[in-house]
Parts: sequence; structure tokens; C-alpha cells
Amino acid sequence: MLGVWKGVSKIWLDYWSSYSVSGNGLMFIKAKFELLKANPKVWNPDVFGILDTNKKKILKDIEDLDNRDDCSELSGSEKLKRMELINQLRVVNKKQESLFRQKAKGKRQKLNGSGLGIQIQSTTIL
Repeated sequence: MLGVWKGVSKIWLDYWSSYSVSGNGLMFIKAKFELLKANPKVWNPDVFGILDTNKKKILKDIEDLDNRDDCSELSGSEKLKRMELINQLRVVNKKQESLFRQKAKGKRQKLNGSGLGIQIQSTTIL
């Protein structure tokens, strides 16, 4: 999983370096961050893939191998393929979990004043 984050940081650095922004000080940094903020929507499917589609394909392939296993014994290469697919499924599940946590964090920040330290207190009426 650490390898994924190293790849992501390289992507961010490549994007950051590719921007041609004029200005000075904070205006320069702000303009680059605004450009950088828009990129995940573009590269997220490229880097992570379309997770739901990938997961459905992996599950279908595993199901096909399981059905074949019910009818007759799988060959050694087919058993290895199934193990590889199960590992791929674990990776996709971890990516989905990470994505869901990221989205939940963003929603919490919006509810709590966009992360500006403004807390919304909830009260429970019994």
C-alpha cells in the first residue's frame, strides 16, 4: 500500500511542477493549489481505475473459476489465477475503503465549517 502513496506523491509533484503560474508569494501558491485541487477528479479514475467496474470484473472471474471448480478440479495455473484475483479484490476493497473515508471526512469538514475550526454542536432531545 505504501507503494501506492509514493506513486500518488509523484503524481502530485509532477502536476505541481507542470503549472505555469505568474505572481508572487501567497498569490502564486494559492493559484497553484487551486489548479492542483481540480486534478484528483481527472486523475483519480486513471490512477485507481473505476473501482466498481474493476470489482465486478474480478468477482465475475472468481465466480467463473469457482463454478469450474465445482464441476471439475482446477489446474494449478487456474488455482494461482484465483488466488491472484482474490488478492486483487483485497486491493480494490482497500482503495474503496480509503475513498469512502476520504469522502466522509470531506462531508464532516463541510458540516463543521469547512475545517476552519468552527464546530457545530449537536444536542439530543430525549
